[in-house]
Amino acid sequence: MAVLGWAFLEWRFAGSAFSFITTDLGLFQPGTSSAIGSAAATVARDVGMAPVFLAVGVLLVIRRPIAALGYGIPIVGLILVRWSGLEYSPATTILLLTFMAMVSVPYQPPRWARWLLIGAATTQLILGIVITSSTPGSPNGSQRSEADRFSMG
Repeated sequence: MAVLGWAFLEWRFAGSAFSFITTDLGLFQPGTSSAIGSAAATVARDVGMAPVFLAVGVLLVIRRPIAALGYGIPIVGLILVRWSGLEYSPATTILLLTFMAMVSVPYQPPRWARWLLIGAATTQLILGIVITSSTPGSPNGSQRSEADRFSMG
């Protein structure tokens, strides 16, 4: 309610509502209409790194198609967050989607669905290991860790 009151006052005295979002916060700058495509591409890449989320989504589409619509709401939210210019790391996105999948797994899935979930979880685990081991700055990566750089040895 306070935001709407502020928007009314801003519109009344400045001639435009919600301009504080673009000027003070630096969000939704002019020319960002093309940025929504890049935000969607970034979120799609992150969703691809969460196969458990995709597998549970497939199970929901098969068992309860209407529930699958609600399951996709976080993806829309993530696209809007990226489009607005706010920082949201890929790791946080993957964790959010994984937790969403964990609480959305259907009760007593059939045997083929269990194997699908096991395969998706294994794939996600392998992707996590590969990505974190090839990240620059990690001990297994191409650069030395912070502790190694500052050690006297």
